[in-house]
Amino acid sequence: EEMERGVSPQQIKEKAIRGEYIKPEKLKNPIYWMFTIRSVLAFDSINKIGTWNFKMQNGLEGQYMFLGSCRPVNKYTIVCSRWIIDTKKGKVFTKRGKGYYIKELYLKEGSRKPKFGRYRDRGIYVEVVSTKFGTFGFMMQEQPFHSMYNQMYILRNYDSRYFELVKDHFPFAVLYRVKK
Repeated sequence: EEMERGVSPQQIKEKAIRGEYIKPEKLKNPIYWMFTIRSVLAFDSINKIGTWNFKMQNGLEGQYMFLGSCRPVNKYTIVCSRWIIDTKKGKVFTKRGKGYYIKELYLKEGSRKPKFGRYRDRGIYVEVVSTKFGTFGFMMQEQPFHSMYNQMYILRNYDSRYFELVKDHFPFAVLYRVKK
């Protein structure tokens, strides 16, 4: 409707971010925010759409990677499918040798706050999350690290002024209620 009146997609996006389309007085039912295991494989595409630049006609891609199921090998080494995380050197690499330097490493176990390690000023973010369903690894650039998807779904780091954690069944589903 707005595009028919000449409002550009960029302007519509900016209005949505500012909340101009939300009418709180009409919201009578509770609002829930749910992340599911399906979002793991879809996140890079969702992130590309969410970072879309209408002038450049592109969005960020290749910013996030699911490393798969993980297991510790020794005190300093975690293997996630074909990836090896060296926590002593602060590096993640494939068995073929292609590697990335880690800026920050997060180790999350169950409902506890993640353990955090900083290696250098530049590099990627690596997260290893242990649950009763297994241990999973994630690797990403800075932009998706700060996304709600990563903070709320993977790390369960959220602002309790705005959200209430209702169900934590990671990696299958994490459910929040949006507070008024």
